[in-house]
Amino acid sequence: MTKCDHIFCGDCLNTALKTSLTCPVDRGPLSSETSALDIQREPAEGAPDLSLLRGLRKGGSVMDVPNAILNMVDELRVKCPNNAAGCNVETARCDVQRHVNKDCGYMKVPCPSEACGLKIRRKDLEARCLHEVVTCDACETDMMEVDLKAHRAICPKLSLACPHCAAEILRCHLYNHVSECPEASVTCAGASLGCSYGSKRRQMQAHSSTCPYVIFAPFLKSQNDRMRALEDENKLLKRKIDLLYPPGIMAAQENSDQDVQSPFPNFAANPGTSEPPILDLSGPTHPDLPPFSSPTHHLLSLHESLRTEVDHLAANISDLEAKQSMMLMNESLRTNEELAGIRAAIGAIRMQVQWLLSQRLQSSHQAARPNAVAGPSRGGSSNASTSTARRLSDTTRQDVKL
Repeated sequence: MTKCDHIFCGDCLNTALKTSLTCPVDRGPLSSETSALDIQREPAEGAPDLSLLRGLRKGGSVMDVPNAILNMVDELRVKCPNNAAGCNVETARCDVQRHVNKDCGYMKVPCPSEACGLKIRRKDLEARCLHEVVTCDACETDMMEVDLKAHRAICPKLSLACPHCAAEILRCHLYNHVSECPEASVTCAGASLGCSYGSKRRQMQAHSSTCPYVIFAPFLKSQNDRMRALEDENKLLKRKIDLLYPPGIMAAQENSDQDVQSPFPNFAANPGTSEPPILDLSGPTHPDLPPFSSPTHHLLSLHESLRTEVDHLAANISDLEAKQSMMLMNESLRTNEELAGIRAAIGAIRMQVQWLLSQRLQSSHQAARPNAVAGPSRGGSSNASTSTARRLSDTTRQDVKL
């Protein structure tokens, strides 16, 4: 806990203090009294360097957390530090150290053999040393005896029983055997089309020869693939049409097309006629329409692409403005903190200067007082000293006004 009543984790505070000797919350200065002995003291292996915290503790800027807060933290449920190794114990924080020191089976402890300097997990601890080199019977790989059990779980040359036919198969060949085992339970090849039949692999051949789903499966699969390809093509064409014909332009085009007379006769106008009129298809009977690749469509496509680029640039500018505003805000906060520190320093200097000037003024008054008691015989010198003190007092009053 810092002198400004802010509580932090020891490791986190030590990491923050390596950058700046200030409180991470209010940026208040923290005084340190780090000695040469603290600097030369090297931390233990795996332990953080706490020389900064020791210096701050000596300087009075960091102190111990109150017991009430420690009791609240000790009631929290935490996992064992060896959770990554496989220990799943969850207990109160105050009991974790006891669990690690006495009960945790995944804690590394010294080997019982005096000649062996290695460590072993507590749950594997026996009366003899398990760090001797042994050979796997299946793959003939050399390893320590303590690692033999874990190796057997992944040894590729170890024989395992097939879960379907109980045949002894090497682990490296078991996956391929299961995919071809005749006793394995499989579903019909037409299950995706609706067939619910299931049996062993050796009996599935007879069913597949008579199942209508299996017979039509290749045709239906090709149809599905073709339909999926057409859907993708339609989506691409729709995007192109939306690019060439924006909604506003299409509405204006439809309104203009309504004013153009249709080149085909209206059969609904004469429902009583027995014979439809004969159409002359020898020549063009419709007005000239602009081609698909007309200059208008080209300009519309260019306009759409430019609008997309402008939107993209606007989004980028917005992101840059947001980043710039954040940078300016951070810089202004840092500047305000520095200005506050400068104002505090100037105020302290002003108070010290005022105190020094007041002391100097008092000493000058005390020096001038005996000269005033000397009498009329030394009136000339008394008047001179009084005038000198008055001038000094006037100068002092002017210097006090900073």
